[in-house]
Amino acid sequence: MTHGPLAESVIDGEKKLISIPLGPITLHFSFDEWEAFLEVVMDVHSVFQSTTITNHHQCDVCGHQSKVVDYVEPDETEIN
Repeated sequence: MTHGPLAESVIDGEKKLISIPLGPITLHFSFDEWEAFLEVVMDVHSVFQSTTITNHHQCDVCGHQSKVVDYVEPDETEIN
């Protein structure tokens, strides 16, 4: 759990508001809305984890490292 300046700027206990800055936009959630949003994010994350493969590559010459995430289309039986 994050404590300190970040947590204080994101969570407003008086207004019961959570604000998440994402580049040029900021998402604002009431505490109740946050719980529902978090459930959706967790569901999406679960599907993402089960349908992707992460491959790490390193160049033998220069040593540059990269990561590639590939989507694996689930079988129709896995969807239901």
